[in-house]
Amino acid sequence: MAEIVFCRDKHKYQEQMRQLWVDAFEDPKAYLDYYFGERIQSSQVMLAVEARTEELLCMMHVNPIHGVIQGKTVEFPYIVGVATRRNWQRRGLMRQCMQRVLKDLRGQGYTFVVLMAEREEYYKDFGFTTIFRQSYDVIATAPIQGPQREKKIGKIRLTPLTKEWMKPAQIFAQNYLRRNYDIFVEHDQAYLERMCREYGCQSGGVALAVEQEKVKGILFYACEQGKVIVQEYLSDLNREQLYSLLLFWLGRKPVKMLEGQPFWDSGYLPALMGRTLSGEETV
Repeated sequence: MAEIVFCRDKHKYQEQMRQLWVDAFEDPKAYLDYYFGERIQSSQVMLAVEARTEELLCMMHVNPIHGVIQGKTVEFPYIVGVATRRNWQRRGLMRQCMQRVLKDLRGQGYTFVVLMAEREEYYKDFGFTTIFRQSYDVIATAPIQGPQREKKIGKIRLTPLTKEWMKPAQIFAQNYLRRNYDIFVEHDQAYLERMCREYGCQSGGVALAVEQEKVKGILFYACEQGKVIVQEYLSDLNREQLYSLLLFWLGRKPVKMLEGQPFWDSGYLPALMGRTLSGEETV
């Protein structure tokens, strides 16, 4: 029987971690370059490795994020990149990694941890409960042919999130989220800058809806295979009008145009789940 060891050496196993990420997920190369070149610097990892061959079998990444819980800003860990090599699945490796990670985080003084769960029932066994499910919208599009009109709807125009717009965007996002949610990821400058890079890796970006030089909305979007995917929509403005403006701004038009129905399809991202770190973990 193979001997399994658990370690936290993200530098020694970085190349194998990247390959396991490629095998498990569908992120584009640009995102992998960003994550393993920059984001991983602030990450913790828990790795299950076959002792004799030093082959990486299972991994779990933990990234620090800032969130707001009932008006109080706190830093808490966010578990991502959970993957097991296919021929080692269903052998308890992920469970052992999770138990060790939770124990580590408690020892570091954290009191709360979150993750995005594809299978909610699995993480309930570890004490996680569902916080909310974030919706997203997918718009099938085609290129616009012919001359384009002015890229405005009334007094509303779109502009990319750039350095000079960072502070107004941050203020708008924080105010909007505090009005609408009790728990959310803090949209501070570091978060917004990170989203610009992450969505840029997906041929998208962060767009601001501006009226008379004041931010009235923020759209976080990706583009793939002719589709525009809006994964976060922060605005009280009319969604149909703002999506129409976004598409025109991108030189696209919607394919789905049925009278009386939206021209986009909606879905939900994997559920955000969380748990407190009180109590002991058995490893």
